[in-house]
Amino acid sequence: MKYFKNIFVLVLALFLVTGGVWLGLSNKGDMVLWFNSHRSVPLDFFFKYSTHLGDGLVLIPLFIGLLLYRYYYGIVAVFTSLTILILSQGLKKTIFSGWPRPTAYFSPDIQWNYVEGVSVAMRNTFPSGHTISAWAVFFLLALVVNRRWAYILFPFLAIAVGLSRVYLLQHFFVDTYFGAVLGVLATYAAFLITDRVLGQDRKMKLLSKSPMAPS
Repeated sequence: MKYFKNIFVLVLALFLVTGGVWLGLSNKGDMVLWFNSHRSVPLDFFFKYSTHLGDGLVLIPLFIGLLLYRYYYGIVAVFTSLTILILSQGLKKTIFSGWPRPTAYFSPDIQWNYVEGVSVAMRNTFPSGHTISAWAVFFLLALVVNRRWAYILFPFLAIAVGLSRVYLLQHFFVDTYFGAVLGVLATYAAFLITDRVLGQDRKMKLLSKSPMAPS
C-alpha cells in the first residue's frame, strides 16, 4: 500500500515543484493571459465540464457511496467536507476577503475571450475552493480504492480541475497551487480527526461494516 500512496505523493510533489518554479519565474496573471490567448473549442469543452469535478455538490454522492461501502469512510468524508468548508470559505471571507479575481485584477481595457455559458466571478479569488475540493476528494478516493491506477489517475484529475479554474478566468494559478496543498491537508486532517473521535476499536468495527453487506 505504501508504494501506491507514494505514487500520489510523487505526482503531487512534481506538481508543487514545477508549479513553484512557475510562480517564482512568472508574474501573477501570466498563466491566465496565456490560456486566454490560446483558447480552442476542445479546450473550452474539456475545462468547462471538468471544472465541475471540484463542485461542492460532488461531495453528496461521495458521502452516499462511501457510506454504502464502509461506514468509516463515510464519516471521513463528512469531516473532509467540513474541513474543506473551513479552509475554503473561511479564508475567502476573512484573511483574503475581497481579493480580486483575474477579470477584476487586470485593466478593464483587456478584451477577454470568455467561454460560453460560464459566469465569471469578480472577488474572493484566494484560495480556489474548487481546487481544494478536487484534491481533497481525489486523495480520499485514491486511499479508499488503493489501486495503482487510482494513485496515478486521481491526482491528474485534480490538476485538471485546478487548471480549469485558470482557463475559465475564475482564478490565478497561485490560488489553485495553494488549493492543492490545502485539499490534501483537508483529507489528511479528516482522517486524523475521525480516528481521534472514534478510537482504534470503533474504527476497526466501522471499517468492517457496510449497509451492502449481507445480514
